[in-house]
Amino acid sequence: MSGRRRAIVIGTDFAVFYTAIRDGVELPERLPEVLPDEWLDDLSGYDLTARISTCGRGPSVVASTAPGSGELTIRRIDASHFAVNIPASATESMKEGEIVLTVELRHRLTGAVVKAERRTIPLVKVRDIRAEG
Repeated sequence: MSGRRRAIVIGTDFAVFYTAIRDGVELPERLPEVLPDEWLDDLSGYDLTARISTCGRGPSVVASTAPGSGELTIRRIDASHFAVNIPASATESMKEGEIVLTVELRHRLTGAVVKAERRTIPLVKVRDIRAEG
């Protein structure tokens, strides 16, 4: 895994790509270009939800996939891969800092949340662009 960190510019569309890897898989220091199928987990029995939160004045959710908010969408690529699409409108009113993307897996039969992945994303505002004329 590389030590690179990436920052998202406020007010840009972006997506976070997830690969579901089975629990207990011993990952090597350097991942191969193509992950073996036996490493992958099948998430087809789960509903996924996502939300972005920030802690400028206490934690608050600024966008989610919950009904009524409609800002974040999850695109399933297959049973083990999906992307959380985040539009510019979800971050345009935020200040510089870090946002937290939380993805939850809810088992369809039992309704239990079995995993919650939190990923901190550095967020920067490079410049304000104003139209002249």
